[in-house]
Amino acid sequence: MHAVFRYCHLVLICLSCNMALAAAPDFTSAAGMAHSCAGNLQAQPVATPQAQQAWVLCRDIATAKRLLRLADHYPPQQQGQLSLQQLDQEGLRVAFAALRDELRTTRRVLEKIVLRSKDDGLLLVPATWGSDLNGDGTLTPEEQYMFAIPKRPVIGTPDEEDSVADSRTQQYYQRHYQLEARFRVDQSDVQWLLGYHYFLEASAELSAAFDNGPGTPALRVRDPAALRRAHGLLLAGVNSSEKLRQLVLAETDDEEEWIAHPGQRSSVFPETLSERDFRAWETLLGHILPVLEGKQLLAAPANASLFESLFSSMCADKQGLNVASLFHRQRNEVLVPKTGPVRLAGCQPITAGHPVSPLLRYLSGPVQRGMDHAPTGMAMLRKLFWVN
Repeated sequence: MHAVFRYCHLVLICLSCNMALAAAPDFTSAAGMAHSCAGNLQAQPVATPQAQQAWVLCRDIATAKRLLRLADHYPPQQQGQLSLQQLDQEGLRVAFAALRDELRTTRRVLEKIVLRSKDDGLLLVPATWGSDLNGDGTLTPEEQYMFAIPKRPVIGTPDEEDSVADSRTQQYYQRHYQLEARFRVDQSDVQWLLGYHYFLEASAELSAAFDNGPGTPALRVRDPAALRRAHGLLLAGVNSSEKLRQLVLAETDDEEEWIAHPGQRSSVFPETLSERDFRAWETLLGHILPVLEGKQLLAAPANASLFESLFSSMCADKQGLNVASLFHRQRNEVLVPKTGPVRLAGCQPITAGHPVSPLLRYLSGPVQRGMDHAPTGMAMLRKLFWVN
């Protein structure tokens, strides 16, 4: 009898293990992703790291589908973009409000994800996640490889120019994308995605904060609360980017990596980040944060470079822009008047308590190098984009 009970106990353990394995999310193929996402859009995920990752990925992919369908609803005219009068302002407002709510929901789950071991991270093969994103019943190469990871640019090699037709072919994606790339999610990757969520949610809040209908003043405040939320999200995004930088530098393993530090080689990230890049990343964030917090002002100095001079007219002499104050405005306030000199709301005297930020001067160097040599400028923009 004891042997029978022991046998039954082992059978139950094996069944439990098989059920757990069957239920494990799979994002290494289109079929695996479809199975993992089927019914996985419920209000809240199971409180395990893998289930949370799967839930966020599935919902983000669903959000991408909705955005593409929204873009299809507002196609550009042959002569140019649709005018404000032709756009459904209220429809767009509702769509962006839904986007904001969805990003807020997934962001709150991302903030809770803590990976305690390597096995907690999902293995991802993004190029296999193709699906009919716009719902028209066909699968184009753009949809098939929507989430494919671009190849790293080769220094000294000119970019090939592809026609619009070429960019929609299988061969184009084979030339320019890593179709076999895979990586296992670690804590820095969660932080990387969280940063994008902060910035996208802030953008959605800003879209709802202003009344941009035809005939309205430029940037008239419609929703002050949305402005304040956007400010908090932008601050969180900058702080998240710094945390990401620190997490990546602290990594000691080197296997199936996404974003990597200079000592790691097994990475499919579209950009190679050098020690200099990490230092520049830290410096840039160190300049941005005091500006967003309102501790330092934006103003062009007397010996302004060409880039800095673009900001010379936004405030009167001996004044600078308090960026933080722009997010704390009342309903119907206008941030940019439609007539007269372009003077932004939020200008205030430059004082010892509110000095001029070095941000514009810091940026003027790489901007000028980009103007002198376009590939250098594009390389800088690529790095900024990919590290959010």
